[in-house]
Amino acid sequence: MEPIKILETKLSDLYKDNSCEHDLGHVLRVLKLAKTIGKKEGADLFILLPAVMLHDIALKKGTLPENNDKHAVLGSEMAKNILEECGFKEEKIDKICSTIKQHSLDNPTDEPRTIEGDCLFDADKLDSITSCGFARYLQEQALEKNTNPLEASKIFIDFLKDFEFRTQTGKEMGRDRSEAIKFCQKIIESGELC
Repeated sequence: MEPIKILETKLSDLYKDNSCEHDLGHVLRVLKLAKTIGKKEGADLFILLPAVMLHDIALKKGTLPENNDKHAVLGSEMAKNILEECGFKEEKIDKICSTIKQHSLDNPTDEPRTIEGDCLFDADKLDSITSCGFARYLQEQALEKNTNPLEASKIFIDFLKDFEFRTQTGKEMGRDRSEAIKFCQKIIESGELC
């Protein structure tokens, strides 16, 4: 069996203890987005797709907020062993782990940016700007950090405004970010969550 197929069979188990915001559903949505972006941008899918599958493995329940700002580096370290167990070659493992390190806003890395890293970054952020992404964020804020939902909405708007997509495809797909911002602003103006 191919290493990527072996990895796919392990995903449910790898993400069973993850925080609600970074669960298997999130990973599968990001995987779908990354395939689209990666194909259009000419990325190496044999690097990109395993990186997507493992990009949030370090975000286990109860680890936030201490590990959140380091999860890309921790995740790349955890991924190395998993990739070895699945039969990936060392050269691919190094590239996949580098790609994982590049996906986080919170953790600037000295890794040289690659098209695969940019595709993962954009796919991950695209999942965040949807209504599903907003719901995931509010759930995580309430459960993990005990944050007031209205305050969390304000933080989410800042998040939406503060980053730029890295690929042309990501920029095109993320044009509706303003709709997510308007939605959050309506919630804040109403003073309540419906």
